[in-house]
Amino acid sequence: MISLIKEIRVATDAKHGAFSKATAAIRGVGLNINAFCAYQQGNKAYFIFLTEDNERAMESLNKAGFETTEEEAVLTSLTHRVGTLDMAAHKLLEAGIDIRYCYATVAGSDCLAVFSTSDNKKALQVLRS
Repeated sequence: MISLIKEIRVATDAKHGAFSKATAAIRGVGLNINAFCAYQQGNKAYFIFLTEDNERAMESLNKAGFETTEEEAVLTSLTHRVGTLDMAAHKLLEAGIDIRYCYATVAGSDCLAVFSTSDNKKALQVLRS
């Protein structure tokens, strides 16, 4: 499985409880969060969400006081074994595609990975091969 997807991106002040407030806003409209990434740099916090309905999630986040944007990324399923991530990264390198960021999670023998690259459409084709 591999596809182009849209991520919800939130940048906010790094305040105690900000992530909980954001996840509560998404839960409040009855949506699942399929994947997320959250981190802090300095006094800013950044959240990235993959949901089943970005439009509704973004509307709820905006009502909760968060500014949101939507960005394209590549979602892929990799087999969880030694070297699989390296092979994917090497394919992108050989194709001249820069990885802006990526995040992943493993469940059993499957790895769900999200890549944001310098050329997501090309990355989709490269990782598909």
